[in-house]
This record gives sequence, C-alpha cells and structure tokens, in this order.
Amino acid sequence: MKRCFLPVAVLLIVLAACNSNKEKDPEVADTNIAKETTIHCYQKILGHDTMLLTLNKTGLKITGSLIYDFFEKDHSDGMLTGEQTGDTLIAEYTFKSEGTESKREVAFLLKEVDIAEGSGDMEEKGGVLRFKNKSVISFNDTVYYKNVPCPAQ
Repeated sequence: MKRCFLPVAVLLIVLAACNSNKEKDPEVADTNIAKETTIHCYQKILGHDTMLLTLNKTGLKITGSLIYDFFEKDHSDGMLTGEQTGDTLIAEYTFKSEGTESKREVAFLLKEVDIAEGSGDMEEKGGVLRFKNKSVISFNDTVYYKNVPCPAQ
C-alpha cells in the first residue's frame, strides 16, 4: 500500500505544479492592461466651427488635447487630464485663449463610436471653473464628436 501511495502523491504534486503555472497572476495581468495606451480622435463640425478632441487612454486615466476653432471668434486649445467612470469622462482642461491661460472642467459621454460633450452650471473653485453638480451634467447635444482617424504625428 505504501508503494502505491508514493507514486500517486508525486503525480498529484506534479499536476498541481503544472496547473498553477497556467494561471495568470492577476497583478501582472492588470499591470499589462494599465500600461497599454490607446489613442482616439474625435471631431465635431457645426457650420464653420470645428472642435477636435484627442484622447490617450491608459487604464481609466485619460490625457489628451482639445481644440475649439470657432469661425471669426476666439480660438482655444489646450491639454486635458482626467478619469473615466463608467461611460463618462470628467477632465480638467488647461487651455489658452486670447493669450490667457485658463482651466475648466469638461465632461464627455463616451458612446460606442462617438462622444457627446456635457454642459451644466459651473462655478469657480480654486482658480478652476468646475461643474456645480456632476450628477446633473446634461449630454443632450444632438451633434456628437465623430470618431475620425488621428492625424499623423
């Protein structure tokens, strides 16, 4: 009986060791996903006005650029940084317009392909124009930013 038990025990240990090597370490998998960056570009055209949004997504962190090119009005462009929660991106947009640097929050609803920009009541807090209540941001804009190929860099 002892002779039969030893080979079976060794076989079970070898099988357990083989199976444990096949499983991925969740921390390693999460690290690989978090390091992967995807870039998406979106454009919105209203008459002669053009808005261009570039998003660099690394996990839930998002950075990018946003340009508002209004016809015969002030142009503004800058960088944004924020986080995605569910299908919503809330970011701080640092931009220059008329030679002055300003900061304000922006919100976008991420659809399957396109993006809607949010609007709502805002107030200044610490030098940044912020949404008064993020839970009531309106995404009712009927003209979406359309997914477009990113310009060559």
